[in-house]
Amino acid sequence: MIYSTLPCFQAIRDISVVGKDSFLSAGNDGVIKHWRINLDDTSATVVSSVQAHNHFIYTLAMVEPDVWALGGESSGVKIFRHGQVIALLLRHDFEPPRLHFQAAE
Repeated sequence: MIYSTLPCFQAIRDISVVGKDSFLSAGNDGVIKHWRINLDDTSATVVSSVQAHNHFIYTLAMVEPDVWALGGESSGVKIFRHGQVIALLLRHDFEPPRLHFQAAE
């Protein structure tokens, strides 16, 4: 079992699997972290980290391995590619524009 030796001050709201040995986590601190798990010695390492929101992040979804969407306290949906915002949908209470993603060939 993997345990952190550092105290956790912010709740984790969602986790999304990237691959067999990595995942993304999102939490109340507005940060998305990409983790890699070493199953040989049961350790985990943060590969990268992005300050994605100034508010709580409630949900995170992988669209493709390098494209993900998140929603949170700001009532908006952000779409990221390679850790950079590529789309921002504001005011979730209104009908959002339709997004179409095409799989990479």
